[in-house]
Amino acid sequence: MARRTNRLCLLVLLMLGLSAVESEADDDSWLGDWGPTHWLEELCHWVGMCDAVCYGDLGCFSNELACHRDFFPPMRPAEIGTRFTLHTRGSRNAPAPLNRTGGDGALWRWDFSAKRKTIFIIHGWGETDNKAWVLELRDALLDKADANVITVDWEEGADELNYMKSVQNIRVVGREVAMTVQYLYAQMGVDRAMVHLIGHSLGAHAAGYAGKHLRNIGRITGLDAAGPGFENTDAGCRLDRSDAKFVDVIHTSANRLLEGGAGIEQKIGHVDFYPNGGRSQPGCKWWMLGCNHARSHAYFTQSLRDSCRFPAVPCETLSDFRSGKCRSCGRRGCPSMGYEAVRNRGSQGSYYLKTLGRSPYCNPKKSRFRDKFLRQGSTNDVITTRKRKLGLTKKKRQQVHG
Repeated sequence: MARRTNRLCLLVLLMLGLSAVESEADDDSWLGDWGPTHWLEELCHWVGMCDAVCYGDLGCFSNELACHRDFFPPMRPAEIGTRFTLHTRGSRNAPAPLNRTGGDGALWRWDFSAKRKTIFIIHGWGETDNKAWVLELRDALLDKADANVITVDWEEGADELNYMKSVQNIRVVGREVAMTVQYLYAQMGVDRAMVHLIGHSLGAHAAGYAGKHLRNIGRITGLDAAGPGFENTDAGCRLDRSDAKFVDVIHTSANRLLEGGAGIEQKIGHVDFYPNGGRSQPGCKWWMLGCNHARSHAYFTQSLRDSCRFPAVPCETLSDFRSGKCRSCGRRGCPSMGYEAVRNRGSQGSYYLKTLGRSPYCNPKKSRFRDKFLRQGSTNDVITTRKRKLGLTKKKRQQVHG
């Protein structure tokens, strides 16, 4: 009781001290990126008096789940500064800011159409929406389809040196995305089933939080969803298959953190793709930091090009894949990793495939036979209809490939 009283007294003294400088705080303040109010919330949580924070129309965030307790609470929305920018085929050179609270001039309304698919791109830790991969993916999406592409920038919440603080912040980012979707529904009549959220690393889990709030998003794509802080956690802590009608995940760096891994390994979607086993990617050397992690969005972007597909086969384990035990997908056909994965919505589970070590990462010729191969593994390439041209009988083919 005495210890709790002492903490309470300390909190009161610090509140008085921080309140005195709140009006004077600026970007160069000793308080850093966080405002005085946020420091008070941190201290309140530290002394065990606060287990929830409420941020206006975004609602409240609690630390009820164990995964939400480290470095609780998340930064305030104004500190994170989440921004949305609309890109369409008609406004490639003049993207328009989209602000659900007004003040953006509503120029985006001229280019936005509820009849189109609406796609959000959410970056990860230490990034911005001006990263090259975000711009490349944006352009590839617009080349592929006449869509509303919205980039999400949460740079101020993503550049925290303390990674776990950014993990807290994606809860706010996800809620911002959800509220923006609701705003588009109310203002423009957007069908939530036509909304597709694409997130890389922490952005994948931010998309998951958005889906948890909305419940009826059409699709979420997780591009090597972050592993540290999320592996083997409750579904309420991370991206999960229950967050959208269709959730597809590409795993490319599921090694242990000490081995350079940054992505989650466990199955979290309706369809989980593990290219090259999902841990390390061909062409990525040990000194290329982030290379394996980045391949997820490189593969997805390439899947939007007509020259390539990434057919994958169902496989329970990596060892089965390497030993060539994974066989064809039957009459349904095999799903293709990337943008077209949704075409095989009925195919669920873990899928493995091989890629090349450099762009375009797949063999365009073999891609044309993606529904006709028998198996794929460590020494087994896609087997195409060339076997018929060789004049091999079924028995001889079994001897060659068995």
